[in-house]
Amino acid sequence: PIEELAYWQKTIINKARIATKPVITATQMLQSMIDNPLPTRAEAVDVANAVFDGTDAIMLSGESASGKYPIKAVQQMAKIVLFTEPKVEVVRIDHTPQNQTELLVHGVMAMLDSSQHPGIDKIVVFTESGYTARVLSSLRLKKPIIAVCRFPYIVEQLSISYGIDPFYMELPKGSCQVSLPNPIFTHMKKRGLIKTGEKILVIHGRKWQEEGKTNTLAIVDVV
Repeated sequence: PIEELAYWQKTIINKARIATKPVITATQMLQSMIDNPLPTRAEAVDVANAVFDGTDAIMLSGESASGKYPIKAVQQMAKIVLFTEPKVEVVRIDHTPQNQTELLVHGVMAMLDSSQHPGIDKIVVFTESGYTARVLSSLRLKKPIIAVCRFPYIVEQLSISYGIDPFYMELPKGSCQVSLPNPIFTHMKKRGLIKTGEKILVIHGRKWQEEGKTNTLAIVDVV
């Protein structure tokens, strides 16, 4: 029933976050822009509410596929999101950590929430399957998250997860070392992902190319 729609949208978004699954809100979000250059007030509010609900992504379909104003529709949606997102205080999910990775990530959240945290600018997570990055995303942390992965298809999947800037990079085999100087961070600096003077929190496993073994936090000052 139509009267239940808003409730179920919020419920599904929340359940997807708990399950660490990216959630896309779509269908008729700017429907009137198929024929008109501006959305209705209700449509603009609908897009903003999806952001307030904590969705990972919003999507156009008919508006951009067959509408008269596809570029304006994309621009209008982007404007609404860019205005709304900085003003959102997303409600944290009520979820008990179920494994080592989730426990570690919840520790990161507690550290960043603390008044004693060491001024972290960005989070860099090295991930094989994308799971650790998605757990970080589900918590809606207020820090940029750079997810480094050696699999292009995982990088593509992570591109719609909230707060994630995925980065493809070939990683060496063997023990994981994040101390400086490090060619990995040098390459990331050249690409503009991290900058000299930033303090980054690095999350990784004991070895490169080892899935499901995230167990280490390191704070690195970029030089």
